[in-house]
Amino acid sequence: MLYATGEGLTHPAGSDGKLATAPFPTPVLPVTLTVGGYPAQILFAGEAA
Repeated sequence: MLYATGEGLTHPAGSDGKLATAPFPTPVLPVTLTVGGYPAQILFAGEAA
């Protein structure tokens, strides 16, 4: 499990200082992850409560 920040704009827009609620905001742009130069499978990308 990996938690990261800096996902950029989300849809719907998130709110600073508040817990995310359903429907959870997801990144507008594609999210990618590489490990050792190899692409990794992303199971979820979005805000967590």
